[in-house]
Parts: sequence; structure tokens; C-alpha cells
Amino acid sequence: MTDNTILSVAVGVDDECIERAKNRVLRAYSRFGNWRKVGQYFGVHHTYAWKLGLHGVVPPNPDTRRKLGLPRVLPSERKPKKKKRDTPKVWEDVDKYLRKVKP
Repeated sequence: MTDNTILSVAVGVDDECIERAKNRVLRAYSRFGNWRKVGQYFGVHHTYAWKLGLHGVVPPNPDTRRKLGLPRVLPSERKPKKKKRDTPKVWEDVDKYLRKVKP
């Protein structure tokens, strides 16, 4: 899984995802009126539904997140993409060197 470090750029996206899932769970609670039934409806333990619905706490298990309508890995938990190296210039230098060494 990820190392759970938070990137400041993606926190806003996290808030949107969490808010949508939280509203979905709260609508289910208003429909059923019982956290155990809400958990059964989503296929998770009722504690996860309760924590997400009332406090916005995201479960650590990716499968549980998926069942509650959250992404498996939140945008703030994703590792930043690596920059592409400038390899063509390096190979041009190597090519020039080899041409000097080998006649």
C-alpha cells in the first residue's frame, strides 16, 4: 500500500471524495435508521459506516474503501510521478565519445 504521506495539492480532491461518500452513507442512514443496517447494505462492518458518516474517517483497508464508494488510494496518498530523464542528450554524448575512441 502507500506510506500515507499527505500531499498538499491533493487534499482538496480528497475532501470532495470523502464528502460524496459521507453523503451517500448519511442518505443510507436516513433510509434505514440504523448503522448496522447501513453497514450491511454496503457490505462492511457498521463501525466503518458510522465513522465515515459522522466523522469523515476513511478506513485504512482499500477493499472497505471501495465498498463505501471511496477510491482505493486517495489522491493525497499517491506518490508523485517521477520526472523523465533527458536520455537522448546523454546518448548523443556517448555516441560522440565512442566515435572519438573507435576510428
